Amino acid sequence: MKPVIESINPNPGSSFYIKKFRGNDLCRMSCWHIHPEYEIVYIQSGSGLRCIGNHISDYQEGELIMLGPNMPHQPFSNNETPDNEEIVIQFGHDFFTKHLVNLPETQAINALLERSKQGISFGKNVKKKVANKLKELLDLTPLERLLRFINLLNELALSSEYNLLQADSMALEIKSNDYNRMNLIYQLVSEEFHRHISIQEMAQICGLSEPSFCRFFKKMTGKSFISFLIEYRILKVKELLSRNNDSIAATMYACGFNEPAYFSRQFKKYTGHSPTHYKKLLQRNLVRYH
Repeated sequence: MKPVIESINPNPGSSFYIKKFRGNDLCRMSCWHIHPEYEIVYIQSGSGLRCIGNHISDYQEGELIMLGPNMPHQPFSNNETPDNEEIVIQFGHDFFTKHLVNLPETQAINALLERSKQGISFGKNVKKKVANKLKELLDLTPLERLLRFINLLNELALSSEYNLLQADSMALEIKSNDYNRMNLIYQLVSEEFHRHISIQEMAQICGLSEPSFCRFFKKMTGKSFISFLIEYRILKVKELLSRNNDSIAATMYACGFNEPAYFSRQFKKYTGHSPTHYKKLLQRNLVRYH
């Protein structure tokens, strides 16, 4: 597997990129990737996994998220909602820093850009307020779009309804060995989580000894590789339980767990519920996949 670097070009006549995707066109990249641009993503509806740097969680009822440059992430698209649409805005790291960084009018936006290096998830009131404005950007002239976009960034900057997804920035140098190794790790986990993945295999892929790999992953993510893999699998289990009628056992095996007792302990550790109780709550609409 080769590391994937997403190439992004601004819209013609514009200084940033914006596009709306619908239906099967939602997910342009199927694996973990990074790019040197800031990114804002608005997903109208549906649910899915949110995998950003060392953060893994699930989301429900749409998503509004902002990421800083070179932060590894998976696509946020949800292709199972037929009428879903996704709006993506991407702009270079020098979009403000060349000319506007020292203006007093942009200090709030500069603080927003700094926060985005940890990943930002915005609350429902912000999403509701910003959604239509994001859609309106698509039909404006380049100059009108730029002015409205700066105003939109200012609204996000002034909002207090957000969560930071990581304690620290996890930006990676695109040409560094760290990036290459983390990209290989993320890509393998996202594609092969259903099978046994050993520390030995990961170390070999990264060209490291097993102890060196463990130290490297802990340094980069703040958690062990095994903890990261279990967390990813548990979220996949929750996702599948919410979307189909397969048994808990079938879902457990499909997500890489082979021992029911161990799976039950881990599921309760991460969700607070036993698998059986969680499925009953889903069926009674007393808990939602999020």
